[in-house]
Amino acid sequence: EYGSSTWFKVSTLSLESLKLAMRTPETRVSLDDPRSLPRRPHIKRVSWVGGYLDGVTVPISEDLTALIGGRGAGKSTVIESVRYALGIRPISEQMTRDHEAIVDHVLNVGTIVRVEVESVTPTFQSYTIQREVPHSPVVLDSTGMRTNFTPADVIGTVEVFGQHELAELSGDSESIAELIR
Repeated sequence: EYGSSTWFKVSTLSLESLKLAMRTPETRVSLDDPRSLPRRPHIKRVSWVGGYLDGVTVPISEDLTALIGGRGAGKSTVIESVRYALGIRPISEQMTRDHEAIVDHVLNVGTIVRVEVESVTPTFQSYTIQREVPHSPVVLDSTGMRTNFTPADVIGTVEVFGQHELAELSGDSESIAELIR
């Protein structure tokens, strides 16, 4: 057929990226124009001003992000920072205590967590959800002006789980049922 196209999802325009795309075609090769597919809101990056991760920015992939590192690398701090900025409470009692300990003793009063998101409803828009410990989250528009939106207004329902929380929940059938719901 004349005029057909194939789209490859690559990180850089290189032969190595194309070879990688061909090794995993189900996730990196499309016959449909990706611009025509419906977009969903997503977190683009997380950054900190002050605290343990001062000056750090972590990009978040639209497809999958896994945090891998040794003890003390900050994996739990990143996860709990996102949860804190979005105003999401952990679903287990132990993780609630762990979450509060990280906010109180690692993030510390005065630390600002910024979560940059892309929203698609009602139109494509960029927002920054910003939360300074111990205050409530605020949503800034793309120009940095404060809005009346809540984090849920711009990103929708988000669920955040750390490895310890998933391990804790896996041993309790009632928690597994809640997780599936």
